[in-house]
Amino acid sequence: MRLIIKFAPAGSNLFLSAVIIFSIACGTASAVEIRLYPPHAFSGQNGNLLICCTTKRIVNDEVIKFINVGVTTTFSYYIILYEKNFLLDQEIRRMTIHKRVEFDIWSEMYRMESDYPEKTVFYYRNFSDIGNQLSSLDNISFIPMQELNPQKKYYFNTRVTIKITQLDSWMHLIFNFLSIFKYRTTWESGKSRPGSFFRQLTL
Repeated sequence: MRLIIKFAPAGSNLFLSAVIIFSIACGTASAVEIRLYPPHAFSGQNGNLLICCTTKRIVNDEVIKFINVGVTTTFSYYIILYEKNFLLDQEIRRMTIHKRVEFDIWSEMYRMESDYPEKTVFYYRNFSDIGNQLSSLDNISFIPMQELNPQKKYYFNTRVTIKITQLDSWMHLIFNFLSIFKYRTTWESGKSRPGSFFRQLTL
C-alpha cells in the first residue's frame, strides 16, 4: 500500500509529489535508536561552563530517505542541569537547541537552520557533512560558573527528538500514527559532579 503526498515549497506554486511506502515508515521507528548522551567534556570560558554532547544514531538511511524527498525534519536537543538534594533534586537550568533540516530538490542542496547561539543557516552539498553537525553539540555555553555551589553536586539529563514540521493538517493526522515522525528518547542521566569540579575549570 502506498501513500502519495504532495508538498508545496514555501513561496512557490510548484508541487513536489513524493511516494512514501508505509512499510518503510513503520519499520523506521524500531530502527532508529537515537540517544543524546549527557555532556562528556567540560571547559570554562569567560566565566561560563561550556559543555559538549554527542548522539547515538541521530540519523539512519530511512531518515535520510524522508529528508531527500522534501520532508522538513526538526532535531531538538534537550539539556537540563540538576542540583542534587536530600529529598528532591532541583532543576537549575535547561536549554533546548533546534536544528531544522530540509533538502531543496531544485538546487540539490541540504539546508540546516540552527537556533544556537543565534539563528544561523548552513548549506551543504552532501548529507555526510550535515550528519556531522547533527550528531554533536560542541562548546555550548550553558551556565555562569558563579551559579554553581562548590559544596553541591550536579548532574545533567539529556534527550533528543525528531519531528516532522510544516505539514498540512491532514498529513499530521496520518504521520501521528508513524512514530518516526515524532520520535523521542527517554531521558539520559549523567554522572553527578561537585560544583567545585566545574568551578575550577576557569582557573
